[in-house]
Amino acid sequence: MLVLFEFVLDHIDDVLAIVCGQFLKVLFGRWIDGWMKRAAARKVVQEQQPGELLLPSA
Repeated sequence: MLVLFEFVLDHIDDVLAIVCGQFLKVLFGRWIDGWMKRAAARKVVQEQQPGELLLPSA
C-alpha cells in the first residue's frame, strides 16, 4: 500500500496534466476547432487577395 501511495505522489503531476488536458480538450475542443478553421480560411483569403486585406502603410 505504501509503495502505491508513493508511486501516486511521484506521478501526481503527470496524472493531473493528463486529466486536465483531456478535460480542456473536451471542454474547448469545438471552440478551438472552429477557431482553427476560421484562421485557415482567413489565411487562404489573404493569400488570394493580399492587397485588399493589408492595412495601408503610414
